[in-house]
Order: sequence, then structure tokens, then C-alpha cells
Amino acid sequence: MRRSTGFALLALVFLSLYIRLIPVTQFLYWGGDFGEYFGLTRAVYEVQPLPNPYLGWGVTYPEFPGLFVLNAVVAWTGIPLEAAAVLLVPILAALVVIPVFLLTREVTRRDGAALVAAAIVAVLSPHAYLTSHAIPGALGDLLFVTGLLLLVRLRSDARMLGLLIPVALALVPLHHLSSYFLIVAAFFVPFFRVVVWRARWEEIRRETGFLAFLVAINVTYWVTYAETFRLFLGFERVSPFLTAGLLLVLPFVLFPLARLRARTAWRFRPRWPSSRRSWRVLFGVTLAVAGLIAFTTLVQVPGTNISIPVPGLLYAAAFLPLLLLAALGRKAFDFLPQGALITGAFLALTLSWVVGSGVAPAFLVPYRHFQYMVPLLGAFAGMGAVILSRKTGARILVPVLAGLVVLAAATAIPPREVLANHFEGTRPDALVGVEWAGTRIPSLTATDHRASTILFGFVAVRGTWDTVSAPLHAPTFEVAREEMAAMPDRDRIDFVVLDKDMIAGASLLPWDPALPLSPEAQAKFQGPHYLKLYDDGYAQVYWVNWGTA
Repeated sequence: MRRSTGFALLALVFLSLYIRLIPVTQFLYWGGDFGEYFGLTRAVYEVQPLPNPYLGWGVTYPEFPGLFVLNAVVAWTGIPLEAAAVLLVPILAALVVIPVFLLTREVTRRDGAALVAAAIVAVLSPHAYLTSHAIPGALGDLLFVTGLLLLVRLRSDARMLGLLIPVALALVPLHHLSSYFLIVAAFFVPFFRVVVWRARWEEIRRETGFLAFLVAINVTYWVTYAETFRLFLGFERVSPFLTAGLLLVLPFVLFPLARLRARTAWRFRPRWPSSRRSWRVLFGVTLAVAGLIAFTTLVQVPGTNISIPVPGLLYAAAFLPLLLLAALGRKAFDFLPQGALITGAFLALTLSWVVGSGVAPAFLVPYRHFQYMVPLLGAFAGMGAVILSRKTGARILVPVLAGLVVLAAATAIPPREVLANHFEGTRPDALVGVEWAGTRIPSLTATDHRASTILFGFVAVRGTWDTVSAPLHAPTFEVAREEMAAMPDRDRIDFVVLDKDMIAGASLLPWDPALPLSPEAQAKFQGPHYLKLYDDGYAQVYWVNWGTA
């Protein structure tokens, strides 16, 4: 590596770190589920058994304790527990630019392409925003990209298995979705090489062996240990054991496929696109992106009930140049010896996104795919930048790319108005009311998802999370009464907790918009059915006077 390349990569690491730490300079805690993660981390730190059954929103969180164990281990060294829970994950997640650089450099053999890919991952919102949260997926993303890097090198160096196996083992108790993404990528890479490049069985044997190991350890963990998560494997009336069985079959498909493909005469012969074809591709991508933007604005983001507000489109301004560069550079990977890995992995995530949107949105979480697709798009875009520099010259292209990086960095952490009004920060003011509630609220409390996670994780007060909306949004007590009464699966709601941020937008399900409380909804708490017990100017606690009902 040239010295200038090393300094540029180091600068991108610091830029990535700076962006991911912006939220914790503005809020005390950051993340819609932070309270749960902190509560579980504290249990591990104090060497207490994780709760079973678990009454929090993320019912499978205790079954994947990797993040909580890591936070606790760091705290055992003397670092305050809150600091470990808040800072450790964003700092580690920011280092993802290093394996992205190495992956792109390994495949393309070009430092310029690798730096562009690393810059995109450092600043682009779908990746930077999600990995700024202290969540398992932020670390899972780092291990996912590292796994792809090791898969590239596994083809020529069997010693990479010695690193791939620890990466796979670390993913299993950390984050099931990242493990799933690595499984589908590890399958599609040899599958793509066999079908398109007519690779022989001997050429994919190592990848297939790792895939078999990866599937086996995850399925075994999910079926035998993570009993609650096992229920999620069954979707749309499909048995969870059938889903697990289909995953176990994946490695055994590749051997007969390679034998059959070896008997066919057809060969894929890539052709370098002409200038006219390149312009057609760019025009087509522009139309496709414009259509997707129009769909997300006028209808909804696929897999959610959220539509992007028109002002929010300004925060997507960095996407179009990225996708245009990616479209320009994608074809070049057909000519690279290891290009099938990037193309195959991207195809795997794209197909998973499409299938997940239509078949199992709650299990495959379509919008979460974008985070894992950004490093692959960055690799394509890096190669596109190299191709474009030959036509425009580096003196013109480099300032343009630098401007795009600055634009993307400025929009990396969007405001709540762009994110369907969801608010994920916890202000210091919130902890005052939470401490008061922890000693005085004995039963179920109506509040939104964000407040529920803090109440539950810090003081063990049960909130309603996203299970009911009428206690907050209904204009009168009479309308809210049915959802507040005792249900077969939960107790009666006896308390309501509000705060300024919740009134501006109550966050319930993450794939639904956070709607503000209407004036009528706020006014009902001044009626005879509610008695205000606490008010510090930011948060209020009401007791529900069922006797008046």
C-alpha cells in the first residue's frame, strides 16, 4: 500500500468514527431499543441469569447474548457500564471501512476503487445511520463484510478457514439476521461461479465446506437453543423445521450442480460495454431510481408503511450518483477473477430483499437489507469511478467525488422528520422521570416504544411498546377504554407516561410512521379519568382512575 493510500484510509476511518458518534454527542443514549440492550448488559455484568421468559419487546434478545457479553467484558476492565454500552459498538462498527477497502482492493487490485468504496461506507446514510446505534446488527455488519473478505482469499489460501470459522462462530450468538445474510451470500458466490463461470467442483470445494459448517452451526443453535427464535423460522404457515431443513440442503445442491454444469457447452463470454450501451445503462438506472423514489414518496418504502416526505428526498441526493457509478462499474466485475464474489453476494441480497418484501417481511426485514448492500454497491461504484476517471481525468473526478462525500456526510444522520417522525434519542431529562417511575409504578403503563425500552431496561417498569395505540392517540377515554382494559394476554393499563418527544411523534412499530398526538388526545388526560402524579416539564405520569369509569 502506498503511503498516500494509507493516510487516505486512516482519514476515512476517523470520518466514519466521527459520523457514527454524532448522535451520542446530542443525546444521553441513542437507539429505539437501547434500554433493553442496557438492561440485558447489566444482567450479564452483574453475573445474573438472563430472564426467561423475557417480557421485553425483543423476545429473542436473551437468546442472542453476544453483544451483552461483549459490553460486560469491556465494563469489567473498569470502564463505566453506560460508556461501554453506548460507545463500544459505534466505535467498532466504524472500522468496517477497513475490510471494505481490503475486499474491494483484493477483487479489483486498484487502490482508487477501494478508497471510493470505503468512503461510501463511511458516510452513506443507510449504513452510517444504522451502525451508529449500539445494536447487534452494527457488529454483525462488520463480521459480514469480514466474512466476505475471507471468502475471497479462501479460494487461493486454505488457511483462511482458520479465520472464517471464528467469524462464523462469533455471528451465531450475536445477530441472526447477519448470520442469515452471510449464509445466502456464501451460497450464491459458488452458485454464481458454477452457473455463470462453469466452475468445477474442485474450485468451489472450500467455499462449499465453509457453507456447510456455517449453516450447520446456525441451524443447530436456532433449533436447539433459541427456542423463541425458532418460532420466527416458521412464516406464512411454514414449519420452522422445514425452513431449517431447506437451509441445510443448500450445501448439497452445489456438488450435483457443478457436475451437471460441467457437461454443458454454454459459456458466459462477457463483453465490455460500448459507450452507447453505457449511456443506455445509466439512463435506465436513472429511470429505475426515479421510479423507486416516486414509489417511496407517493406510496411507501417496500416492507414498511412509511412514505418518504418530499423534503426528505434532499437526504437521498447522494444515492443517485452512487447508483450511477455502481451501474457503470458492475460490468467490470465480469472480467475480474474474483468478481463473482461481489456480484454473487449482491445478487443474493437483492433476491432476499425481493422475497422478503413479499413473503416474510417480519422475518427477513426488507429495509434492513440496504445496510448490507451498501458495501457491495460501494465496490461497484469504486470500479465505476476508476472507469470514469479514464474518460474525464482524475483532476476533474476527484473534486466531484470529494463533494459527493461531503454531501453524503452532511446527510448521514437524518432528522426525525425524514425518518417518518421516529425519534430514537434519550435526553437526560427523561431519566429523571424514569427514576421516579421506577419506585412508584407497580403495573402496566401505556407509552410508546422508545419510552417503554427505557422504563423496562432501567427500572423494570412494563410498558405497552407497540401493542396498543388508542391509549395515546384516542381523542377520549371512552374510545381508548377497550384497549386499556384487561386482555387475555396482558393486564389492565393503570398508568400512562408521556413526554415532549412522544407528543411530537409516538413511535410504535418501527415500520409504521410515528404520529403526533392530536390536541384532543392530549386534552383527554386533563379529564376526570386521569390523575396527574408527576410532571417535571418534560415528562408526565398519569394514574388511570378506573373508579370513575
